[in-house]
Amino acid sequence: MIRLSGGGGGGLATVTTDSTLTGNGTAGSPLGVKGWPLKFFSSGIWNSQASFPGANAISICGIVIEYELTFGNIAVNVNTADAANNYDIGIYTAAGALVADIGPRPLPSTGFVHFAAAQGIQTIPPGLYLFAWTGPVNTAKLTLQTQNNPWIYNANVSASTAAQLPSTIAAQTPAPAVGGFLYFVELY
Repeated sequence: MIRLSGGGGGGLATVTTDSTLTGNGTAGSPLGVKGWPLKFFSSGIWNSQASFPGANAISICGIVIEYELTFGNIAVNVNTADAANNYDIGIYTAAGALVADIGPRPLPSTGFVHFAAAQGIQTIPPGLYLFAWTGPVNTAKLTLQTQNNPWIYNANVSASTAAQLPSTIAAQTPAPAVGGFLYFVELY
């Protein structure tokens, strides 16, 4: 956070910052914040569980990433494992473009399960994103946070083939889901 304070003559008297700025503010040396992009995102506290939608339906939940983020891994908390079926978990932009997913794979163990993103390491800007999940059956269960108001929560927004999230889904606009669910996800 950068706080600017005005001086009596219309100019700035002080600049107070909780971060270190880098660069000269020119085209060849733009201003930046030292230490950014950040390397970790977590959606919050978990307290319940829910199933995948099944039948290769895709469900989404809005997440807000408030800062530039570099990540190459996706972690979820699995409450009920399923080693017999494949599932896919990923992140889309609000416009519906796939950012990253784990690819079809079983969820063979409970607890925090960490996967490398099939797209590798990437940096994304701040904004509205969609956490998405799909699978052919609803055996596996992920941890979720209830009584949260994500910017959107929809079940069955699209369909996958063989538990693989498609490269695009329909664009989404904010429609707060009062009392909706936010599945626990970490990007790092």
